[in-house]
Amino acid sequence: MADLALVTLPSGRQIYLPTDSVISATGILDQLSTTQGAVLYRGASAWLALGPGTAGHLLSTGGSGVDPSWAAAGGAVWSPILDDKPGAADTPDDEFTAGTLDAKWTLVSGASGTVDPLYDLSSGNIAIYDLATRPGWFLIQVARNTTTNQLVEIRQDYTIPDGKSIVIALAPGSTDYAGNNVYGIGIAVNSTDSGHTAGTYARLYLDAQTAGGYRWRYFDGATIGDGVTTGLHPGKLQYLRLCRDGLVYTALASVDGSAWVTLASKTFGTAPDNLWIMGQAVTDANGLTGIHAIDWIRLGGIGLDPW
Repeated sequence: MADLALVTLPSGRQIYLPTDSVISATGILDQLSTTQGAVLYRGASAWLALGPGTAGHLLSTGGSGVDPSWAAAGGAVWSPILDDKPGAADTPDDEFTAGTLDAKWTLVSGASGTVDPLYDLSSGNIAIYDLATRPGWFLIQVARNTTTNQLVEIRQDYTIPDGKSIVIALAPGSTDYAGNNVYGIGIAVNSTDSGHTAGTYARLYLDAQTAGGYRWRYFDGATIGDGVTTGLHPGKLQYLRLCRDGLVYTALASVDGSAWVTLASKTFGTAPDNLWIMGQAVTDANGLTGIHAIDWIRLGGIGLDPW
């Protein structure tokens, strides 16, 4: 007759087993649960198994000294407050921390310069970007005092992968509307290098309206879709996303990076291979010219959580 040994299982239960018997790890864990989808965790005094939760629920921790549990998902879980995306940066990503324009970008319109909140338009039009005045921000100052639109646009050779999106965080500058000073800042895609509105294009941008105030707009030569105007304030970060599903490009916008508004979709014949950041002034200014800011641009997914 084989000798017996007292064995303590993960649950804390003790049993006698022959000393020459072999117990696999699976055999030991099966003492806790044999249900598919169960999760092993450490309880107050022993290892336990949490049974499968409701489909779509997430595992929630109650902190130290509390057993985990299942909880209903609560919408988007990413934080737009973060300035750095976890992990390695994707190809189109830019946090604008270098102080100079990254080599991935080509300047097509405008020039590098120093923004001036008291710029005197009587000295002429202005269309500049500034990466030095406020490190980590791509600043744009555009205004016109003639009938010629003023434009800053940078381009990189990049095709948004299918099932992915481009997300940009930007803030409009304050300006003296007085029924004028119409401008827009945002992103665009096309396949023509000469400008973001050349060829077949789509532009997603924050639009300062002639009558004062802001709106989100998706545009391809005509308005594809407009967004709400509430919650859009000078100096407040806004979030724009252009999502690709096959050849369908859908525009979304958000005031907080969590709740997203779908503006509209556009179907391309072929996938655009240019990605643009743009800022433009489309009416003559008659007061202070705004300084607009872009915090970052990143690659994301097309689900509720961009990352």
